[in-house]
Amino acid sequence: MNGQSHWHDLLKFESCARYDVRFWALLVFGAGIFAATMMLEPSQNCDSNGNCAPILVIIARGLSGLATVIAIAHLWVNSSRGCCIDAKSGDLMWWQGRTRNRNENAGRINPNDIGRIFIDRQRESSDEIHLFDTAGNRQPYFDINVLPWRFEAWIGHLTVQFPHIIVEEKS
Repeated sequence: MNGQSHWHDLLKFESCARYDVRFWALLVFGAGIFAATMMLEPSQNCDSNGNCAPILVIIARGLSGLATVIAIAHLWVNSSRGCCIDAKSGDLMWWQGRTRNRNENAGRINPNDIGRIFIDRQRESSDEIHLFDTAGNRQPYFDINVLPWRFEAWIGHLTVQFPHIIVEEKS
């Protein structure tokens, strides 16, 4: 394996819904709560003091049913997300929500045209990542979802090959 194909492989990442634990967890959670609410009679949802709240069972049933349907839909279409270097053009490509019939939410840029990568560290939510070209234009659909879990290593491999790329970080 030559050096060029090696770093291409280091920058390749793809994940699909069927291998994403989040969708399986949503399916198990949604189906479990839905099954539990099916065992309850809404009119019998009363505490020892006689206070009843039948609407809560109906709301829980509806929301858990919706969560189950959403999980099944994602697993059924098996949408994918990821990034790679196109072997023919050398462009960095990324995509989100790709399926057999839909190839939207994607972008590409030649790595020589990348100006900077901005990492916004969030305290209470997931980090945000933005990619800018040399003219300062933010590239659409490039975010933390298209990168591997250890995105710092991925960015490190990219900047080793293209040292002109500036990485900025805000805490």
